[in-house]
Order: sequence, then C-alpha cells, then structure tokens
Amino acid sequence: MRYDFYKKEAMSYLEDVSYLEDKIKPEVRDDKEFIMLAVNKNGYYGLSLASDRLRDDKEVVIEAVKKDGNAIKYASKRLQNDKDILLSIQLKRGYHDWDWDTNDVFENLNEKFKNDKDIILNLTMKNNYFLRLVNPSILSDKQFVLKLVKNNGNNLKYVSEELKNDEEVALAAIKQDWIALNSLGEKLKNNKEFVLKLIKMDSHALEYVADSFKNDKELVLEAIKLSYGSALDFASEELRSDREVVLAAIKLNGRYLYDASEELQDDKELVLISVAQNGDNLRYASKRLRNDREVVLTAIKNTYSFVPIDYLPIGIDYMSKELKEDPEIKKVISIRHKEVKTIENLCKKRK
Repeated sequence: MRYDFYKKEAMSYLEDVSYLEDKIKPEVRDDKEFIMLAVNKNGYYGLSLASDRLRDDKEVVIEAVKKDGNAIKYASKRLQNDKDILLSIQLKRGYHDWDWDTNDVFENLNEKFKNDKDIILNLTMKNNYFLRLVNPSILSDKQFVLKLVKNNGNNLKYVSEELKNDEEVALAAIKQDWIALNSLGEKLKNNKEFVLKLIKMDSHALEYVADSFKNDKELVLEAIKLSYGSALDFASEELRSDREVVLAAIKLNGRYLYDASEELQDDKELVLISVAQNGDNLRYASKRLRNDREVVLTAIKNTYSFVPIDYLPIGIDYMSKELKEDPEIKKVISIRHKEVKTIENLCKKRK
C-alpha cells in the first residue's frame, strides 16, 4: 500500500525521518519549513526527502551537513562544491560513516578544493579517506601535516616520505595514536636514539619498532625497567633466553616468567624469585620445578587466589605423589585452605 502523506501527517513521523522516504507528497518535499525540521532531526534522511529546489538551498544544506556530513550526497552539484558547505560538514561515526556515495562526492570535488587546506583539514578531521585525493604537494607542507597528525595520528601514513622521517611530525602523530608507529619512515625506524625516546614515552613502543631493536639488550632492558617487566613480551627470542634480561623483568613482576625461554623457566633461582612474589606464577615454571619441594612450598606460602585446595596454587597438580604426601607441604596447604575458607565465610556474612 502506497502512502502520500500531507504535511500534517508527515509531521507526526519526524522522530523517524527515514520512514518517510517514499511516503510524502511532492508539495511536502518542497516545503522548506518541513524539510528544515526533518534535517534538524536527521541530516542524512532529512535532505533525502527534499525537492531539487531545496537541495539547492544553501541554508537547508548547511543545516543537513552539520547534522551528518554524509548528507552532502543529496545536495545539488552546485552546493557540493560550495566552500561554506564543505567547511560545515560534520561526519558521524556510525552506519553512514565511510559511505561510498559520499566518497564519490569527495572525488568529484572541484580541483581547487582538493588543494584548499581549510577544507582538507575540516574533511579529514572526520574522515581521512579524503587524504588519498589531495595534491601530494600539500602533504609535504610540514606545518599543515603537523595539524593533520595532531588530529589523527594515523594520517601519518598519507604524508610525504620526507615527513614520515621527520622526528617532530612522527612524535606528534605517535602521541595522538600509537598506530602511527606502523607508518614511520625507514630512517626513523632504524634510528636508535629516536627509538629510545619512544620507549621513554611508552615502554610498550618496543612492540612496534624494527626487529633489530627487539634484540638490542640496552633498549630492551630500558623498556623492561620502564614497563615493570611487561616489555619482555616484545623482546626477541634470543633476549628472552638471556638470564640478565629475564631476571630484570621478573624482579619487577614475577608473572613475566611466562615470557622467558623454556631453559630459564627451568632455572630454580629465577622461579623462586617469581613464586615468592605470587605463588600462582608456579604455572609458568618447568614441569621439573613444579615438582621441586622448595619451589612448591614457596609457591603455596605466597598464593593469594581464592581457589579450591586442589588448585592452590595453580600448577600444584604437577606434584608427585611423594610431594603430595609430604607432611610440611600438607600442613601448609591445610593452613592456606583454612585461610581461604575464613575469608570466604567473611565475604558471605557481608552479603
């Protein structure tokens, strides 16, 4: 059944403008008051309802693109190339973001606007797809590029190779979004002094830098120190087998025994340091050491998890029958079990 709503009927559907798409009379589509109300509710669908005359009305189109920049696809060709309109665009994150019809509009822009820095900056603040279309010379302008990357660090991937290797530009981009590390120029990627600066900004930068730096002991130790051990996760396999490096990490946080090589997970001194901090780290030790009396006792005495006795600490199930029957181990487990039960009962009472 086809509907042809008059203005009065159409007004009752303004909360769901998209419903009116093919249901209103031509005179309603040409009613500026109604269309202004519609675009105010939903810029995209509101302008889609408008007549050709109102799609060429600057006031109507500005109101629409302020609500949703993707509405520009419904503007007249004349207004799609109007600077005031282009500077008013607000692109929303959501269903219509990255709308291919809208990108077609961008591609068909007058060439002078593809070189207009004000328009480029406005459009790329909402959708950096437009940077693929601009004159490459603009992306070699350092001051303009700094504005781009401070707004969206990922814009670094579109700029000139020279500026991808510019330290000021790169740092501005990375501060805005760490994903910019993926777009660094080759010179900066291989500049140890620059990489050290990155690590001091955020020790997890080690994850993104060139593989050669993940094998640089000096840098990795610095990253471990600044990250309380977690940077070990990004170190090379060779350095995760380096006792000095692993020791530095687990002294800060025993959990990072997990990232150590199998050989070092079988190093009793390192494992004891780890389980003394938290008995649950026993799970990261070698099978041999999970069956070592001293290691197991240390782990049980330093386990804080609310877990059943059979899993206290995690990894204790690897004990031999002899260890499970060891009087001291049984005594310590019993004490820890009572402690856990006491705390559980206190928690139940509080409920």
